Amino acid sequence: MDDKNNKSNKSEKYAVVDKTTKVFKIFTVFAVLLLFGTCVYHVLEGWSYVTAFYFTVSTLTTVGYGDVYVHTDESRLFTAFYILAGTSVFFYGLFLVGEHVIEDRIIKLERSIRSGPRVRTQDEVLKDILNNYNKSYKDKLK
Repeated sequence: MDDKNNKSNKSEKYAVVDKTTKVFKIFTVFAVLLLFGTCVYHVLEGWSYVTAFYFTVSTLTTVGYGDVYVHTDESRLFTAFYILAGTSVFFYGLFLVGEHVIEDRIIKLERSIRSGPRVRTQDEVLKDILNNYNKSYKDKLK
């Protein structure tokens, strides 16, 4: 039984490490997307890096204030494909982070349940009631 618990603890640790690795990878990809978009808009539109970064972030988060917009056909084509790829990565990353947080909470909850006092099953409670009833009935017969 102890070996079984040890294996499940190891698999939980590996699951958490795997999720952390996925989250790290998605943030790395997102950072590369931000950097790439910023550089492309800097070159295509001639914007400063701050303005290009601002436009990139507002585009990927689908905010799109409209105060800055692209002017060339090349920029419009790039933006169309950039939105498709970038928003997919962005929202997948948010999903992974949320999933990681929820799974971490579930693991902590399971650990607290396992380490807490053992809850008796309904059958065990009923057996105790029946045994107590039988003992008291036998005592009355004496």
